[in-house]
Formats: sequence, C-alpha cells, structure tokens
Amino acid sequence: MKTNIILAGLLVFSLYVLGLESVVFAGQVLTIQPPNVTGWPKVETFKIHIIPVRDRKCFLGRSVTYENTDIKREYVMVLERFPPYCDEPRKKLRNTILRPLVGQEKLEEENTASETRFNQAMRDSESFLYIKWRVVDDSAGSRELLDKNIESWILGGWGLWSYSPSGWISTESVSEFSVENWRNPIVVGRKYTLSGDKSHILMISQKDDLFGEKEN
Repeated sequence: MKTNIILAGLLVFSLYVLGLESVVFAGQVLTIQPPNVTGWPKVETFKIHIIPVRDRKCFLGRSVTYENTDIKREYVMVLERFPPYCDEPRKKLRNTILRPLVGQEKLEEENTASETRFNQAMRDSESFLYIKWRVVDDSAGSRELLDKNIESWILGGWGLWSYSPSGWISTESVSEFSVENWRNPIVVGRKYTLSGDKSHILMISQKDDLFGEKEN
C-alpha cells in the first residue's frame, strides 16, 4: 500500500516535470494539467471585480468561456488573475447648464481609460481555475442539459494544479475591517474553493490598491 502511494506520488510529480496531461496508474487516469484552449473561440468574457467602498471598483481578473472546436458542445471556463488595482473615484461635475453633455463626455473618457488599464493588467495575468463541462440532450431530445461530469482544476501552492473529475467550485467574498474605520467590514477579495478543500484567493491591499498608501 505504501509503495503504491509513493509510486502514485512520483507519477504525479512526473506529470509536471514532463508536461504530460495524464497517465494511467492502477487502472485510473491521473489528470493534472488543465486543458489547452489555444485556438478555441471565446463564448463569454466577464471581468472579476469587487466594490469594497462606494464609487470604487477594484479588478482582480477575468473569466473567459471557450468552446471546444473538436468536441461538440464541450466548454471550458478559464479564470485568470492579475495584480489587482482599483479605479480612481469619479470626480463630481459642477452643476452647470452644460453638465449633461460634459458628463457624458467625461464618462466616455473614464470608460476608455478604465478599459485601457484593464487590458494592460491582463498582460501580467495567469490562469488559476479551469472548469470543463459538456451539454447533452435529454432523453426526449427536446432540450439541452448539463452533463453530470464537470471537471475542475485549481492552482495551488508551488504552482501545482489540483484536479477533480467531478468536483464543485464554491465562491465567497473575503472581508476585512476597513483601515479607515475599524468598525466597518469591507469586501477585499474573492475565494474560490474546489470540493470544499483546495482554495485560491484573490485579494486587494487596502493600503496599496484601495486607499493609495504605499507601505515602506
């Protein structure tokens, strides 16, 4: 028994070293590397963000869903992270007769700047979560259903992936007491957990990202 565990551990380690996606051991397929979605078309894209305080939106990464070009109705959702940042609070406009026009131009200018900064942040992004599923027809063939087998990969310590052939992903907000008002808890991140065990947390720093106070 102990020998089998050691051999399984060596095989898993070999997957990382050799860059293999899977290997058969004791009649089971050990899958470590997440799927390669290079060349797959994007179906949906969402920005991962939080709003810790009023009028401040902080970005943590993005979520992209890809469609498999080789297997019909198979999809992979990839969550990516980058060094978090917070948008600057919007400046209030003076109450003048031109406020509606100036306000619209200012909003468009801020949206363009926000999109540019987001794209720049994506240059330093890395993937940390993969979810793969298929859509199948019901017995009558009248509607589409989600296949029961949902595979998941989550990035853990030392850059190693944890895999589950049928695991579920839970998400929750991460909160801290505000450094400006210790009685007021604010949302500072999001936590992703695979099958209630392996977790990956995205967080902002209140001093660095939110309130702009750099630590020495």
